[in-house]
Parts: sequence; C-alpha cells; structure tokens
Amino acid sequence: MLQTTVNLIGLILLGILYYANLFSVPNIGQQSGLITPYNLGVYVVASLFIVWNLYRIISSKRLVVSLFVVVFSFPFTLLLIIGGLQTSDWYEYKYQAGAIFVGFLFVFALMQYRWENHHWFSLFYAFVILGLIQGLIALDQRFDPFGVLYTLSGYFPLKMHNAYLGSLQQKNMFASFMAFAVVLSVFLLLQPSFKRLNVWGRFPLYALAFLGVFLVTNSGSRVGFLALTIGVALLLWGARMRLYNHKSSLGLWVIASLLGLSLNLFVPVVGVNVADKFSSVLTGLDIRWFMYESGLKLFLENFWFGVGIGNYPSALQEFIFAHQLWLDSRIVNFDISRITHPHNELLYWLIQVGVIGMLPILLGLIALLVNWFKQGRERFFVLLALSLPLILQALVSYPFELSATHYFLVLLLLVYGTQFKTQVIKFQLSRMIQVGVVVVLLVMVLAIARYAYQSASASFETYYFKNRLFLYKKYPEQEVKGYFKYASGNELYRELVLNNMQNLFHQAVRDNNFYDLKQYLLWYRQQEMLPKVYKAYAVQAEQLLERSNKRRVSE
Repeated sequence: MLQTTVNLIGLILLGILYYANLFSVPNIGQQSGLITPYNLGVYVVASLFIVWNLYRIISSKRLVVSLFVVVFSFPFTLLLIIGGLQTSDWYEYKYQAGAIFVGFLFVFALMQYRWENHHWFSLFYAFVILGLIQGLIALDQRFDPFGVLYTLSGYFPLKMHNAYLGSLQQKNMFASFMAFAVVLSVFLLLQPSFKRLNVWGRFPLYALAFLGVFLVTNSGSRVGFLALTIGVALLLWGARMRLYNHKSSLGLWVIASLLGLSLNLFVPVVGVNVADKFSSVLTGLDIRWFMYESGLKLFLENFWFGVGIGNYPSALQEFIFAHQLWLDSRIVNFDISRITHPHNELLYWLIQVGVIGMLPILLGLIALLVNWFKQGRERFFVLLALSLPLILQALVSYPFELSATHYFLVLLLLVYGTQFKTQVIKFQLSRMIQVGVVVVLLVMVLAIARYAYQSASASFETYYFKNRLFLYKKYPEQEVKGYFKYASGNELYRELVLNNMQNLFHQAVRDNNFYDLKQYLLWYRQQEMLPKVYKAYAVQAEQLLERSNKRRVSE
C-alpha cells in the first residue's frame, strides 16, 4: 500500500512537471533560456521533484543506484571540465552545467521508483491529453485573430496569432512536440490494456491523430513533418507483427489522420510550405546550410578541445570575419550576432568541447543503443520512434538547452527504455542528521520558490518595459518601484536591461523627458555594479533635473 502511494505521488509530480510547459507570463519571447517562461516552469517543478525524492531517500533510508548511470556521469564531468577551462561566458557555462546536473539528478530520482507498464502508460496517456491542450491553444492562435479568448482568459500564449506555437512560443518546438504526442498515441493503441478501453477512453488518441497531423503539416515546420512521418513509420515497422491484432483501432487512427491531413486542402499552410523549405535546403540556399558548413569548419579548426562552453557565438563571429564569410549571400542581410547555436545539438557540443570532450559521451550513447537493441527488435524500433521527434528537434532546430520539455522527455524515455542493473543500498542516520537534512531540503524549496518568483517577475518586467506606454495604468506599481527591479539582477537579462536603460536615457535627453530621467535615476540607484558610463549618465540626469527645478522656481 505504501509503495502504491509513493508511485502515485511520483506519477502526479511527473505529470505536473510536463504540464508546467503550459505556464506563462507576459514576455518578449526570443527563445533564450528562461526568457521563455515555460522553461522556467518545467525546471522549477523538476527541481521540486528531485527535492521530494531526496526526502523520500532520507525518510526510507533506502537508495537505489545503477553502475551504468554512475559510469555515464564521468564523460559529462570531463565535458564540463574541458568546456570550463576555455570559457569566457561564465553565465552560459553555469546555465549549461546546471542543466546537465539537474538532468542527472532527475534520472537518479526516477530510478528510485519501481514502476510497472501501467504506471508508464498512465503517464504517456497524460502526455496525449497535454498534446491535445497544446493543439487547442495553437488552433486559437491561428483562427482567433481578434484575441477573444485572450481577452476573456488573459492567458498570454493566446495573444499570439497567425502561427502555431502553443505555449512553447516557437514553431519547431511546438511541431516536434505534437509529432511526439501523435507517435505516442499510436504506441498506446498497440498496447493490450488500451485495446480493452471503451471508445471514450480511446477517443483522445483518435482526436490527437486528427488534430496533431493537421497542425504539424499545416505549420510548415520541416522538423515537425520529418519527426511525424519517420516516427510513425519506425513505430509501425517495429510493431508490424502485431498490427493485425489491432486492425480496428489502427483503422480508426488512420482515418482520423487522413482527415486531419485532408484539411490542408482547405486551410493554407502558415508561411512557407514544407516542400519549398526542403527545396531551399537541397539547393544549398538555406541559412541552416551556412550554419552547418561554418560550424563544421569551426569544429575542425578546434578539433581536440573545442572553443569552450558558451563561446560559440563569439568564436563564430571571429571565424566569419577571419575567412571573409560575411559576403556569403545566405547571410548578407542577416545579423550574425543573433546566431547563438548552429541548429544542431551534436555539432554545437563538438564545437564547444571538441573530440576529447564528446567522444566518451558518443561511446556511452552507442552503449545505450546496444542496450535497447538487446531487448528485441520491436522494442528497439519503438524506443527509436518515441525519442526521434524530440532528438530530431535538437539535431535540426533548437538545442535542448532552449526547450526544457524536450530535454526532460528524452531523459524520461531513457529511463523507461533502458534496462539498468540496480542495487539497493540501505543505510542508517541519526535523528539529528535526518532533521538537519529535512531543514536543508525545506530551505531548497524556499530558494526554488524565490528563484521562480524573481525569474517570472523579471520576464514580465521586460514585457512591461517594451509596452509601458499601453500598460502603465494597469500596472502602476511598475512605475513606483522602478524598471527592471528583478531583471537587473538576472544575468540572462543583464545585457538587455543595460541596452534598454541606455536607450531610455538618450531618448529622455533628446526629448527633454524629465519623467524618464527620474526613472533612470531610480533604476541606477538600485544597482550595485555598473559600467562607468552609466554613472556619467546619472550625473548628467541629475544636472538636467536640477536645472529644470531651478527654472520652475524662478518662473
């Protein structure tokens, strides 16, 4: 009974973790780390899940470990050491190292559970429902141009229009997640336990087939289209010996999918269609080819140890100017400072840590695939089909560091699919140590909550500042406490804040806007460390305000 309760709590927390990608506050987007709030929501719940399981370990005095996972941690440690020795961007290094560390703790926490297939299938079914919710959000984004639902609900993703984004705020992230959910719906239909469900129990699987296929194909996303077609094909091929036993369920699924596909005859594709995008790739005119070509050459120039974690943007710019690549027609009108990754996870890490840093990890991934293959061909193809939409997203679009949902889904599938040899370690702790550890865990929960609040507030502050002329009456407290109270202390927003406040000052001087000069001084006095130029701005602002006051007195 106790183990059942523990498993149930774990499943509920995991469900909340992935549903946290629905979390949103008004933000300016840009798909940069926590600047997209759903990443914040997922990481916060993942951290709480880890803390909960640390508490379970202490209270039960029982620890489950795996030699496979322990050994796998050494290549990642080597990667962080090599990447850290050369880094000049310590914020990006801390962000990526933190993501890897949280990922390992997440896997470690998952290993503490003894889940049967019905536990996993319940969780996967919840993902299907999540896919339907994301799909409905995307439908409103495309077909509600007047923002009626946004006006009624205030839910920020519903404010975005003319594109399928869901709450993920990026087309490829959304399309690849929907492709994963659609593949998952086929997988569940092939399970004997789902064959016994009534039609209403299976209805979400058919609904997702209809909605998901339509949204992925109508979005114009290449990665979504590839993920959907290859994922479904791999799954059906792997389970081909059992398809006849589920012919009625699969027949309804195929009909729903074809109906969703046929909607493209009546609804224009958003932006450039998939065929045209593939054409630009095949002809070499796509900017992605430039990123891949320049990234590969940059890697070869730094073959053994890479350029360092976080140094890719600056290293690429130096490489482009050194080889006069700015004349390349694919980037003539493109701001190369916006290129923060090469749109390929593997190439990204090869550039950052070189062969020495990546080779042990690649060998570990091969060992993982061997582990899957030893479980049987069907199991191997099924696991490939489920993970491919998520991995493909990272290989041709945005890396895992920019999509927490994809990152933690891949980790979950690794634990689900891999057969670990585990060992249970029982230990004893004195009452005093137990109490001390519990206090530390409570402090961690409070720290996570504080970080979540400050990060969400910082995200909102950037949105407020950009739209303050329209929002100041609705949020007067933002004017009282000053701009960027929390964003100024968040390294993610630091450069954005400094640029905005510099522009605010110059525009205020130009327009004799004394209100904004006061706001600049209010912000400046709350800061501890700033470049010297901002002090000079503050002195000039004080002088201008003083002259204005004297002029008013004399009048």
